[in-house]
Amino acid sequence: YLAVSNMYSKVKNNGILLITIRDYNELVKEKPRVTEPRVFEKGKRIVFQVWDWSDDAKTYQTNHFLIQEINGQWITKHHKTRYRAILREDFNHILSTAGFVDIEWSMPSESGYYQPIVTARKKV
Repeated sequence: YLAVSNMYSKVKNNGILLITIRDYNELVKEKPRVTEPRVFEKGKRIVFQVWDWSDDAKTYQTNHFLIQEINGQWITKHHKTRYRAILREDFNHILSTAGFVDIEWSMPSESGYYQPIVTARKKV
């Protein structure tokens, strides 16, 4: 709520907020465990994530792995972050509670962007 309230305070009257967000409505059904490894720098750097979902699927921890060849040795770095899986209807409620109106979602099939886009107008 605080993040959206802060966004609301930055948008001009009658201005539009544009956000992209993971499609958690689908992800909480599937609960993927790992992302596809991405290979960079001609195979010298590999990045992937392992997701550990909570039992209620409301949050998950991403374990971000970076495997990189440095001076002939492979080094692995690990970072972790906890995410909240906010469903569209919940995000609509958060946006409207902050004062946004005219909330609209564009799905990837409509927009061509890889994840949903939400727009909302700051009411005057």
